[in-house]
Amino acid sequence: MDLSGVLSTHQLRVTSNRLKVLELMYQKEYAISQQELTEALPPSFDRVTLYRILNQFEENGIIHKVINPDGQQVYAVCSHECDHTHHADEHFHFYCESCEKTYCLEDVKIPSPELPLGYTLQSLNINGKGICKDCNN
Repeated sequence: MDLSGVLSTHQLRVTSNRLKVLELMYQKEYAISQQELTEALPPSFDRVTLYRILNQFEENGIIHKVINPDGQQVYAVCSHECDHTHHADEHFHFYCESCEKTYCLEDVKIPSPELPLGYTLQSLNINGKGICKDCNN
């Protein structure tokens, strides 16, 4: 994966800090919390810098935020269709009650609801809870 290209495509300057955070996020097949990122980054990595990077990534369509059933925010890499104007993250988010990880199940599509006249849907988020495939084995 060309991480520099991801940043450039999403109109962000390539920096070593952004590359470190993006690399960690692409290594995970599940959504990661800010705390997990903080623990995985070098101790010299500033928490405020991480916070700013996550906000920039979300604003520019690189990641999206998911709220776990326990209220914790976790971040997942967006699909290739996302950009700074629109997040295409209308997919199922699955929270495993055993390992406490959140997975984006992009193959599970959520049908768009028929809204009353005058309503415009900006995003749709459905979360499920259960046991993931790894914990079921």
